[in-house]
Amino acid sequence: MISSYNTDSNIELSKRQTEPQLQLIKADTSKEEQVEKLVSDILTNYGQIHITVNIVEDI
Repeated sequence: MISSYNTDSNIELSKRQTEPQLQLIKADTSKEEQVEKLVSDILTNYGQIHITVNIVEDI
């Protein structure tokens, strides 16, 4: 499982609440170039994406 985040404020809590096989990648999904890099990196390392979920936080 891979998750992106755009601020460091809750990263430690996220790490503690997730299983060890979670990979966190910092990316601001409101910025197209960061989304493109995120997708490219995932495809390079894993070959495919099965599911995407966008959760908005700190509105």
